[in-house]
Amino acid sequence: MTETPPTQPPVQQPPPEQQPFVQQQPMPQKRAWYYSGFFVALSLLFFFPVGLTLMWKGNVWPMAVRVIVSIVFGLVVVSAIGDKQSGSTASAPRTAATTAAPAAAPAPVQRKAITESCYTVSKKFGPSSDLSDLQKDEAWKQYKGGQFKWKLKIVEVREATFSGYRVTYKCSPKSPSLISDLTLSYGENFKDAVIGLKKGGVYEIDGVLKSTGSLLGLSGDGLSDQ
Repeated sequence: MTETPPTQPPVQQPPPEQQPFVQQQPMPQKRAWYYSGFFVALSLLFFFPVGLTLMWKGNVWPMAVRVIVSIVFGLVVVSAIGDKQSGSTASAPRTAATTAAPAAAPAPVQRKAITESCYTVSKKFGPSSDLSDLQKDEAWKQYKGGQFKWKLKIVEVREATFSGYRVTYKCSPKSPSLISDLTLSYGENFKDAVIGLKKGGVYEIDGVLKSTGSLLGLSGDGLSDQ
């Protein structure tokens, strides 16, 4: 007789609740377009509060870069607040003579004239300067409050944070700064003149120097409507 091989018992599958759980790997999510470095850079340039928010929320750049960018724009805000306080000192427009008996005209303010070019002054106090901070502070006493008349190129024209207008200028294509060399504040009375300024245009500018910094460059008040 032929022996029948023993049959194998069927393999018992464990119930579903006892089967090992295999975790599914989540599909990588596509990064939102507004977290791209290019879009964040544009936001910082045209409306920096949104740009700063996107930069930090999206971890767009390394931490060191984000900290430096935040500090720079913080200094811009502080400078804008200072411009508001000085806006009331901007020169008033000329008024037409009246038929009434004229009062005694106040003596014109005598300001020291700056004879050096914008490029020379900007290089002296800019990021490529050979002077120490102490030497810059001492040398700046010769320029603070001085009146200049320079031929400059318009970089940007915009409204100030609180009132008036801010116009940034470039001294020369060879100037040490990457964006602008000089920022001037104008009062509301210069609205018509400021609106007529063209980006990239070259104008002969009258102004008074007020402050300087390695990051923000020269700053002051505009005196004429070009």
